[in-house]
Amino acid sequence: MSPNFAIFFAGLLLADIYATEWRGAPPPLRTRGIAWGDLAWLIGWPLLLFAFMRGGILMRDDIVMRAAAPAVIFALYLGLYHSVIARRFMRISLITVIGGMCYSIYLIHTPIIELGTSAIRRFLPQNFTLAQIVAVVVVVPLILIICGTFFRLIERPCMRPDWPKRAWAWLRRARVAPVQSDIG
Repeated sequence: MSPNFAIFFAGLLLADIYATEWRGAPPPLRTRGIAWGDLAWLIGWPLLLFAFMRGGILMRDDIVMRAAAPAVIFALYLGLYHSVIARRFMRISLITVIGGMCYSIYLIHTPIIELGTSAIRRFLPQNFTLAQIVAVVVVVPLILIICGTFFRLIERPCMRPDWPKRAWAWLRRARVAPVQSDIG
């Protein structure tokens, strides 16, 4: 099975838990202490980052990573709902705004990365690791600015149920009257 499908099925399992066992309301947020979900985050994120640093969790020749990644991702998501510290972190407004614009980021991040890195390539240091760090420091804010603008101007207005009606009304107002010809 493709690792993409395994990760997709992990998401389906989480959605099933959310809809059936939790009935659309995750466990209540605890106010103190540490929960098992915090421990899952403490262990799971370094594991996932290690997998990416080794060449990605979707490597075809690394059966352990391919098998473990969906389970780790599922544990991270489920652990978030059973945590104290991780849930507080995920409620930081900057994090929620970036999460809200994730589809915009998904849609247009690749061309921004390609254009941004090609624009700064000649200024990057020779050391590969240092070059990656500099590229991230330059390109990530560019991604957030461009994708945030796209989200605000395109995606967010289209979330409203009446967006087609509003778009047609805007187009009718913006339409310029035809120019009268003096030739005749």
